[in-house]
Amino acid sequence: MWSTNSQPRVNFCWGDCGKPYGLELSKDDELYIADADTGNIAVLDAKTGKKVTTLLGIGEPHGISIDPIGNLYAAMVDNQILLKLVPRK
Repeated sequence: MWSTNSQPRVNFCWGDCGKPYGLELSKDDELYIADADTGNIAVLDAKTGKKVTTLLGIGEPHGISIDPIGNLYAAMVDNQILLKLVPRK
């Protein structure tokens, strides 16, 4: 059974915040949160809850996924495309 009292709450909003539509956990324990209102994807350290970075202005991400090699895919409802973001080496 889940309890909000036993789990830490994390605020992923820094400034404007809208509707979180997708979550994905990477193999590096980074939590990706797609926000369809702001068009951003927030990246948090899953262990600490601290912000790592924000991917800004990519559209209206509703679903996100990370493949085994670290590519991030975002389903964009505003322009009906699947966006692929490749990590920097």
